[in-house]
Amino acid sequence: MYRQFLVRDSDRKYQKILWFVNDEIREFVLNTVTFGVAAAPFLAIRCLHQLADDEQERFPLAAKILKRDMYVDNMLTGTNSVEEARSICTQMTQVLRTAGMNMRQWATNDPNILNDIESKNLDANFDLSNDNTLKTLGIRWRAKTDSFVYKIKPISVTERFTKRKILSEIAKIFDPLGLLGPIILFAKKIMQDIWKAKIDWDETVPNDIYYQWNEFCLQLSCLPDMSFNRHILTNDANEIQIHGFSDASETGYGACIYMRSKDTFGNYKITLICSKSRVAPVKTRSLPRLELCGAQLLANLYVHTIRSIRIQVDRTYFWCDSSITLHWINAAPPTLKTFVANRVADIQLKTEIHAWRHIRSEDNPADALSKGQLPNDFLNNEIWLHGPPWLQQNETEWPKSHIIGLTEIPEIKKAHCFVTKSDSYCAHLLKIIENQTSLMKLKRIFALCLRLPKKYRTNTKIRDMRIKDLQKAENAVIRLVQGSVFANDIASLKANKPLNEKSSLASLDPFIDEENILRVGGRIRKAIAPFSKRHPILLSKNNFFTDLIIQHYHTAHFHTGIQNTLYAIRENYWPIDGRNQIRKNIRKCTICFRANPQLCQYKMGDLPQVRVTQSRPFYNVGVDYCGPFFIKEKRYRNQKFIKIYVAILVCMTVKAIHIEVVEDLSTEGFIAALRRFVSRRGLPGTIYSDNGTNFRGAHNKLNELYELLNSQQLKINLDKFTNSNKIEWHFIPPHSPNFGGLWEISVKQFKHHFKRVAADKRFTLADFNTFSIEIEAILNSRPITRISSDINDLSAITPGHFLIGDSLKGLPEQNYTKIPDNRLSAWESMSKLKQQFWERWNKEYLNELNIRHNKSAAEPKLTKDLVVLIKEDNTPPMQWNMGIITDVHPGADKIIRVVTVRTKHGLKKRPTSKIAVLPIDDNLEKQETISKLKIN
Repeated sequence: MYRQFLVRDSDRKYQKILWFVNDEIREFVLNTVTFGVAAAPFLAIRCLHQLADDEQERFPLAAKILKRDMYVDNMLTGTNSVEEARSICTQMTQVLRTAGMNMRQWATNDPNILNDIESKNLDANFDLSNDNTLKTLGIRWRAKTDSFVYKIKPISVTERFTKRKILSEIAKIFDPLGLLGPIILFAKKIMQDIWKAKIDWDETVPNDIYYQWNEFCLQLSCLPDMSFNRHILTNDANEIQIHGFSDASETGYGACIYMRSKDTFGNYKITLICSKSRVAPVKTRSLPRLELCGAQLLANLYVHTIRSIRIQVDRTYFWCDSSITLHWINAAPPTLKTFVANRVADIQLKTEIHAWRHIRSEDNPADALSKGQLPNDFLNNEIWLHGPPWLQQNETEWPKSHIIGLTEIPEIKKAHCFVTKSDSYCAHLLKIIENQTSLMKLKRIFALCLRLPKKYRTNTKIRDMRIKDLQKAENAVIRLVQGSVFANDIASLKANKPLNEKSSLASLDPFIDEENILRVGGRIRKAIAPFSKRHPILLSKNNFFTDLIIQHYHTAHFHTGIQNTLYAIRENYWPIDGRNQIRKNIRKCTICFRANPQLCQYKMGDLPQVRVTQSRPFYNVGVDYCGPFFIKEKRYRNQKFIKIYVAILVCMTVKAIHIEVVEDLSTEGFIAALRRFVSRRGLPGTIYSDNGTNFRGAHNKLNELYELLNSQQLKINLDKFTNSNKIEWHFIPPHSPNFGGLWEISVKQFKHHFKRVAADKRFTLADFNTFSIEIEAILNSRPITRISSDINDLSAITPGHFLIGDSLKGLPEQNYTKIPDNRLSAWESMSKLKQQFWERWNKEYLNELNIRHNKSAAEPKLTKDLVVLIKEDNTPPMQWNMGIITDVHPGADKIIRVVTVRTKHGLKKRPTSKIAVLPIDDNLEKQETISKLKIN
């Protein structure tokens, strides 16, 4: 068969052989599937299956046989009618011929079928007229009687037996169906005893084992040919049943299966199908455990048998003579110890519990299978072939199956029950209530607890939750909570005593209803309203159950306010101090907080050193861009408009402003603006600017500017420029415009003047530059100290006072403020005037900077693992990202002003002014919120 299947061309190079031709080595490539190749059996069978798929429509019977009853190149199949058998022969011959294969060595138990087959295709050793047997797949079949035949070759008896010799002889007894199960187990037990003796392979076995093996060999040689009917059912069979038996002993355990069928005349036929046995483990196990192993072996054998015979079975019975094992099988696996529980669970999975029955040991055919038998005893075993005699009778005449009651079942787990008495009122149940975050979940838990006793009393399954079950659970919770909070008031009411005057319930005239629930009596008993509204249920304040009620109604009414939530609750409940309790819970509602988040507010931080230290103007500078602005290329009409930008540089010390017009957003244009600034104002020591991400999400007009400030080329050129000129460049944190307020306000002031004067005008570049410098002069003339209303006082200091007359590269000067004017030269007079400006800067301007304008701002405590919202500009609060603080960054004043937050988009560093802390106090609620974030 292999040589009829071609191998793919690309794979043939792996099938090469060397051949001698005229003393010359030749190389040949094998084109077909080759014997000995690991994949050869699979390829052959796969091709047969493909042939069946291709010819399914033309040869349906043959296609079925090819997939089901082919064992490599052997076919073993059968049918209940001669006509169908002939069709199988015809179709198999034709379908295999289409693939270039010829079916040979046919054999059958019907002579009519043989006449249809050519003599050359019949088995050469087959003759239906005699008792000859055919051997296929290791099993002998006698066609004349349609039975399997076991011919065991006698074992020669010698004076010396070794372990190697005995194992070799046992392996020669081939019994795949286990029809000789008791004999096989006896031989297996001898082999196990040899292993226990711990002898070598070629060492003579001990005398006791020798005598056992010698007796076994002598009886085996006298064993006649054993035959077993192949056909296991009666003709026109009905009421087909399977009966499985299991047993165990100290020697081993086993299982056997029988088929019981009934013909049209009411006669029963019981046939042994198969059996399986194993010797008991060397490690000693209790007999009940071995019995359980036998039952598990029966369950596995049953599953394999049902899958193999493909016969519709009406009923199945499993028989066992161990009461303990049957009790285990009917028990719940969790109540059993591990060894027993695992095997019981496997048995219950593969068989029906109600199918297991008890049988007497003398009627159990598996008894011989568990103990093993010598050949002579096996021949005298009457129930092995056909099972117990009563299987031939009607079921009404079978012995009654009674499982013996046991006072104590072994291998049962001991349940430890600790009964404690608490002085508090059901403290453990209150703890359960306290740990819940949902009213509906709490009611379902208590509903299940209330229904469990009923389930175990009636042994019924719990159905879906009903409304009345949830109502009973809610009443139970209310009674529990009221009993723990209003214990004294309830005791007084039950004793018909007045309430204490100091009781919070005194003004409500409470009473206890039929459900033992405390309700408001009030003054509207005669009102035409529902009972629950006239007499609402009393709820205590500052109680976790009251909080669950408030949260439930607040959420159910779409997060309504205090007044509407209180109105909805009072339809059924009366919470003490309800308005304040609702206000407290609404403040904790994360949904409401996200709709109106409260950002963190800190007091103003200390000014940086560069703001409060004397230095020449523009030594410490902040820079920012604004624009774009549109100008004309030339002065003529209908000229093309081009975009330009304005770079604003602010002195960090005296607030002086320098404006540079930038023609484009190129790196060169930005560096050129810096060069012009340095040339006119002197070389700065430090430059501060926004982080580029400040422009993310801004208007489309800033996209180009954003790309410039974030471009790698700009950073490289800036590094070269600043390094060569020994300038330090600092960036403020992302999304933190409050860190750069000095230049932000300067940009705002420039736009203020520009929009009011020249919003609709279109300048040329020269005109725009002139106008910008004029605005620069105006801004540098604004006072930086208070303007006095006294005419005798000096004029206010402006940034211009520090700019006029100062050299761009000024040398150190002596102190002229104490020298009379008539002793100074003109140059010295100019220096004295400038020094007087600095004295006023120290006395007037610097002192004003000492005032904090948000001194009342509370300082929130930001720590790690807090769940927060991150403010996103131009985004509604409900769409702000949530995150967890992973790190805090205190400033020089030890106040936290920047935090690192982990969100589902990664780590982000933000100022505290962009952070809102979610009001989550409960750890369980925090974990639920974190799980919703899906932050890993």
